[in-house]
Amino acid sequence: MKIKSLLFASFLLCTSAFAASTTNMADQWGTPGETGWGLSIQQQADTLFINMFVYDAAGQPTWFIGAVTPGVPAASGHLTFTGDWFKVNGTYFGTPWNQAAAQINKVGTIVFDVDSVTTANLSYSVNGVNVSKRVERELWSYENYAGNYGGALIYDVSNCGGSNGHVEEIGLFSIAQANNTSFTMVEQSAAGVTCSYAGTYSQLGHMGDVVGNYSCTNGVAAAFHMFEMEKNPSVVSGRFTATSSQGCQSVGHFGGVLR
Repeated sequence: MKIKSLLFASFLLCTSAFAASTTNMADQWGTPGETGWGLSIQQQADTLFINMFVYDAAGQPTWFIGAVTPGVPAASGHLTFTGDWFKVNGTYFGTPWNQAAAQINKVGTIVFDVDSVTTANLSYSVNGVNVSKRVERELWSYENYAGNYGGALIYDVSNCGGSNGHVEEIGLFSIAQANNTSFTMVEQSAAGVTCSYAGTYSQLGHMGDVVGNYSCTNGVAAAFHMFEMEKNPSVVSGRFTATSSQGCQSVGHFGGVLR
């Protein structure tokens, strides 16, 4: 069987490869079990703006900000963002803003060392005080991917004989989701093959993840793993690694527009 004869026949299997340079870091981040402080991250291109709310030695709310950009990775498979770290103060919120009273003072540096789609190591300094924290995306509400989509799957194939290479395909698929954990998908290929996927959905921050099994009408069957899944009102997207029942290995990404 040639992978190119299917839309998603070799779709989505096994372990997730991390590629931080393609990952949207925007989210609310914090440390489990440590409520009351956190980081809000916004991303534009390869720059992260980090806004952190914590407390000073007297227990008073304190804000720090920094615009960080990619630096030299600390370890293989990591991506580090580094930059200057500033303490900010301003006008009491109950009075008109007084720009002259605003203070933005550099107090140190920050390193945001990303080691997976949903976790990172945070290190920063404030006037000689060094802090290190393990942080992860915070979950507030589950996304619902249910709907009918027209989309594309783009991936690179290896260990597949004459079907090795770069593949770009389009097609239709439908998704159903229940109880924030049950995820099913049915896709139809241009070659007339239908594949059904069933798995368990999980989420941290706004990033979704599905692990399960699929089977196709042409006899292909395997486990699958979707990760780095995102959704807005009209589009879904994600990444995958895959190994078909024939041993073909694929790495790629997918997206769909709501029909």
